[in-house]
Amino acid sequence: MRSFKVNKKSINQSTMMLKRIALSLLFLFVLVASASAQRWDGRWSGEMQTPEGAVEILFEFQTIGRTLTGAAATPAGVVPLTDGVVDGQSISFTLTIEKFSIPHSGYYSRGQIILNTEFEGETGQIILSRVD
Repeated sequence: MRSFKVNKKSINQSTMMLKRIALSLLFLFVLVASASAQRWDGRWSGEMQTPEGAVEILFEFQTIGRTLTGAAATPAGVVPLTDGVVDGQSISFTLTIEKFSIPHSGYYSRGQIILNTEFEGETGQIILSRVD
């Protein structure tokens, strides 16, 4: 019967290499998640087309993990965002103006946020640019 010698030095080096790889991947994940969250944070401005003409809307977004919070300054006043979610390159939230809940969904593209809305069967799009 043949016996095998275990090379402890080789095992320790392999273990250390795996730990370094795991830590590097964890660091990369945290860095990417942080950059994604910061992408949304801040003040954004855009125009929404209505039957009465263009209306400027100013959004202020803040992310906490996957939660999107903030408010929109509209002609009806400042309206808080509800049900805000960040999912990678996409966001969604609801604005409630008077008794109407207006869902918004959007995505980040080339330094802008493209928001899609739907209200009483009509769809619209708002292109937001960073203002700060």
